Amino acid sequence: MGVALYVSDHLACMELHLGMDEELTESLWVRINSRVGTGDIIVGVCYRSPDQEDRGVKTLCRQIGAASRSQALVLIGDFNHQEVPGLH
Repeated sequence: MGVALYVSDHLACMELHLGMDEELTESLWVRINSRVGTGDIIVGVCYRSPDQEDRGVKTLCRQIGAASRSQALVLIGDFNHQEVPGLH
């Protein structure tokens, strides 16, 4: 499995490494530089396997927490959350 994010070559972006056991999660984080002075945007693409171990889930949560400190965050993914009513 894996994740991908396509960014137009018209946008300046940089991959972020959040430094938290990245090998335990399937995620990709980028910072897209703003052209209008409104602040950069952090974009995260994540996949959580339905049978992912607790350690991987905790790492993903820490990554999301670190990324959410930015002014703007877009989070996209498949989190396979089993406790959401109506999604079983």
